[in-house]
Amino acid sequence: MTVYVSFIETRGLGGVIAAPAVGDCRVTETVALDGTSTATAGQKETALITNTGSDTVLITHGKTPDASATSRTSATNAGYPLLGSASIVVATETGDKINVKAIA
Repeated sequence: MTVYVSFIETRGLGGVIAAPAVGDCRVTETVALDGTSTATAGQKETALITNTGSDTVLITHGKTPDASATSRTSATNAGYPLLGSASIVVATETGDKINVKAIA
């Protein structure tokens, strides 16, 4: 099972910020289960994360992210579920990576 992680700059459709859309996509990578992205979020970027499998996985973001974490620390946010065949846009900070784990 893999997850696609894209670091994107969000822009408003027609210049309207209330209608966000993908602007520039700087990088996309495939992250295997129990893996962490090698790319990091740039300034003013968000992460578009897509679960290509049918099982729900845990994901999180941070400087040293750990999706199995149950609470936020200075290095990671707590893990949160991403349903199978679903996508989510995550508000990241500069330098954040994405971590993916199986639900234990």
